[in-house]
Amino acid sequence: MSAQNTTPIADEHLQYDVIYQWGILWVKAADGSLSIVREGNRYKAQVIASTTPFADGIMKVRDTLTTVMQAPDLYPISYKQVSREGKYHQVNEINFVYRNDSTIGDTHITRPGKDYNKQFTIGKEGAVYDMISIFYRLRNLSYATMNVGDVIKTYIFSGRQIETLELEYQGIKAIEIGDTEYQAHYIRFFFYNEDGSKKSDKISAWVSVDDFIPLQLEGKLPIGSMKVRLRDRK
Repeated sequence: MSAQNTTPIADEHLQYDVIYQWGILWVKAADGSLSIVREGNRYKAQVIASTTPFADGIMKVRDTLTTVMQAPDLYPISYKQVSREGKYHQVNEINFVYRNDSTIGDTHITRPGKDYNKQFTIGKEGAVYDMISIFYRLRNLSYATMNVGDVIKTYIFSGRQIETLELEYQGIKAIEIGDTEYQAHYIRFFFYNEDGSKKSDKISAWVSVDDFIPLQLEGKLPIGSMKVRLRDRK
């Protein structure tokens, strides 16, 4: 993760379609957005996701993830995840502390309306990110110096534990989004638990060569698979 392009990020707002595949059936299941703004010497980034009326009948989802990062190095300062998925409602908050070359996460988890309030601290030597800041760090990799098969490993605070994220660079490939063909850096990544056991199947991502915009993510689910595809950008 040390080979980073630290060019300042411009304010942007990206909109995505979340498409679910079950057998031969493809259905738009949710709308999502990814946005970032510069506020002085900090960035504020946010992901918002909500299921479509069709998918609401199966599992209504309204999730908001917000991170505040240092500029220009993108190290996270704070992270908040508000999850509303069916009857499940949980708020995860992390304040990042950097001490003696280690990253410490002061974590607070609550479930509104329920008697649930957990506070704890976990940490690890080196850099640890959250689920939004890691995407901006990955977008700022020096792809021009990378070769097919290069592997990068880093870490993420995930709920009660630290997960390992392993990314493998697959080179430049063309991808068609709507009626436009883009040249994209193709990467594959997956997550491990702290004990090294596998947690996720590989997820594929395409990042535009020109401006490092995430064009598409694709991964398997317990049933079917999911694509997150760029719809609009500002």
